Amino acid sequence: MSDNDKDKSVFKEEKSYQEVIELQELKKLVDHKGLIELTKELQEEKLLWERTDVYGFNRNLKLIHDYPRVVGKDGKIIALNFTWYDLDQLPNTLNEVNFPHLEAISLYGCGLEKIDLSRLTGFSGLKHLILNYNKLTAIDLSPLSDLKELETLSFWGNDIEEIDLEPLSKVSSLSSFSLRQNKFTSIDLSPLKELNQLEYVSISENQLAKADLSPLAGKHSIKILGLSGNNYATLDLSALKDMINLEVLYLRRSKIVKINLEPLDGLTKLKEIFLESNAISEIDLGPLTGVPRLKKLGLAFNFISQIDICPLKNSFELEELDLEGNELVTINLEPLSSLINLKELIIRDNHLITLSLRPLKGLKRIVDVNVCNNKIEKIDLSPLKELDDLEELNISHNLISSVDLSPLKELNQLQWVNINCNQMTDIDLSPLMDKSSLKYLFIGGNPLNDRTIAEAEKLSLTGVSVEIQKP
Repeated sequence: MSDNDKDKSVFKEEKSYQEVIELQELKKLVDHKGLIELTKELQEEKLLWERTDVYGFNRNLKLIHDYPRVVGKDGKIIALNFTWYDLDQLPNTLNEVNFPHLEAISLYGCGLEKIDLSRLTGFSGLKHLILNYNKLTAIDLSPLSDLKELETLSFWGNDIEEIDLEPLSKVSSLSSFSLRQNKFTSIDLSPLKELNQLEYVSISENQLAKADLSPLAGKHSIKILGLSGNNYATLDLSALKDMINLEVLYLRRSKIVKINLEPLDGLTKLKEIFLESNAISEIDLGPLTGVPRLKKLGLAFNFISQIDICPLKNSFELEELDLEGNELVTINLEPLSSLINLKELIIRDNHLITLSLRPLKGLKRIVDVNVCNNKIEKIDLSPLKELDDLEELNISHNLISSVDLSPLKELNQLQWVNINCNQMTDIDLSPLMDKSSLKYLFIGGNPLNDRTIAEAEKLSLTGVSVEIQKP
């Protein structure tokens, strides 16, 4: 894989992760009266906050006016955001007398090793409590049972090994709850059984060998469920059967070998399923016939050697299908032929020998076709000639000896073409001449003849970045 291809791959992965990362508990702060705005930029899985209407950055926390604060339209301070402050405890001036209208507190990356939540019981109107990326190893939640309006609670990115969730059974208003990225080896979710407003739950990125999801059974309120990054070999999803409002299911990086999707059949609002980076070798997509609104299906980086995608043929809202990094030798794309909303098809890094792109003909919304790093010997690009929105085509790192690029001539959105590292000696690049949209062309790693190299150099004079590195 060339450096350009690697860079592009990394960019795509970051972009995808950025779009699907589980930030719903923080998003509620954004939505809450528009008082806090967060950037969506991600750096080393840490959020960068954009402070809006925030005062006092000299970090002298002894004075009220030196707090980082968010001021409401009526002049009342209703939210406090401490990000990367060095705190060993809650500031003494953080109390209901000084902040009688407080609704949101965020202590993000402040190095807290312990916290006394009883200090917050006076904030009867507190709705959002974010304690992400600290150094907490244990926490007593019992004081929270008095916070009857609490909606958001997040301990993402701490070192907590055990926690008693029983006090939360009395917080009926709780709608967003995250224990993501801690050190739990087991967790009892039964106290959540009483919470009928829960929309977002995440126990992702822990050390769970199993997870009893039965306390969540029948939770019609849940929309987003995060179960990624644990150590399950298998996971019983039967508790999801009646989650009629479930929209997103995260099950990435969890060492899953077998998964039964039957409980998902009938979840008509389910839009996104992420099962990347597991150890799945076989998967039956049959139950997805009952998931009509599916938009994203991620099965990348597993060990799938064959897959029947026929159950997706009526998934008319499907936009993204990712099968990267499996062991597919063949795949029939025909079931995709009527999926007019499909935008991304990624089947790179498999063992495909032959591949017909004919089923893609007429799928005019596709922006990315990526079949690189396979063993394809021949490929016909003619089905792509009507894909008006196509921006990226990658057929690099295969065994292709010749390719006709003429179907790309009229694609006015095409920006990036990679045919690196094949076995081509002569390539007619004329269909790419005078294409104002084209920015990058990679043809290196092929045993190119002098005529092709000369034509590539001519193309580079038009402003296209052309990589012609010899093998």
